[in-house]
Parts: sequence; structure tokens; C-alpha cells
Amino acid sequence: MFFKVHLELLYCPYGMDNTFTNPFTSDFSMTSLEKVLQTGETEDGDLVNKKRTVIIRGVLSVTVISAEDLPSTDLLGKTDPFVVLTMKKTGIKNSTRVVNENLNPVWNQTFDFVVEDGLHDMLVVEVYDHDTFGKVHACNKYLF
Repeated sequence: MFFKVHLELLYCPYGMDNTFTNPFTSDFSMTSLEKVLQTGETEDGDLVNKKRTVIIRGVLSVTVISAEDLPSTDLLGKTDPFVVLTMKKTGIKNSTRVVNENLNPVWNQTFDFVVEDGLHDMLVVEVYDHDTFGKVHACNKYLF
């Protein structure tokens, strides 16, 4: 049985000027990170250290939007789901609120994680039933 969990992920690296512009306008410009990675040049010429700083440290913002078609885990045919987000290296956890008796819950909750090693850290997303404290299904993992 398959179900879907809808997430929005935004990674903001430290130490770079991110110029967020509308990508549909004709004057669309790259972010500082994109410029460094594409051209291999930085303003001070220190490419190795700049890439290391840009890629490794930052903030990951995760919005848990909703889930669809969760399996029933209660005797009465419902589930009381919540989502647990864990950064694997640091073990930092955040969880959504419980949505009672719902197989298609909507959370719309955002959590921020400080990421020290964005090249090797992993976000683990697990869905649980509040009544049984068991996993609703296998977890999804996102590697940076």
C-alpha cells in the first residue's frame, strides 16, 4: 500500500547573498551559490573555501503540508497521524501536531533545522499513529 506525504524543502546556505527574484521575469538572475558553482569564481578568488562554506552550512526549512491515502491503523478504520522529522547526524527532531481520525491529514507546519554538514546529512521523515505509537509506514529519507 502506498501513500503520499507532501513536503516543501528550502535550503538557505550561510554566508552567501541570495537574490531571490521572480524566475518568470526576463531579468532573472542566479543566486550567489549558483554563480559560484557554475563559474567557479568568487569575488575574493578563494573558490575552495567558498564552496565549502556555501554547500556545507545552512538552514533547512521543511514544511509538512499534508498526506494522502494513509492506511488505517485503528480498529475503527481511522488513523491519528503525525509526522516526525529527524536530522540523522545531529538527531534533532521535530514533530507535527496530531490530526485525529483522518486518513488525509493537513498540517501546514514549518520547521527549521541548522545543517552543519549539508553534503552528508540526511532528513528522515516518519509518519506515526498517535494511538498506537507505531509507524504508519516505512520512512522516507532525503539526502543533501
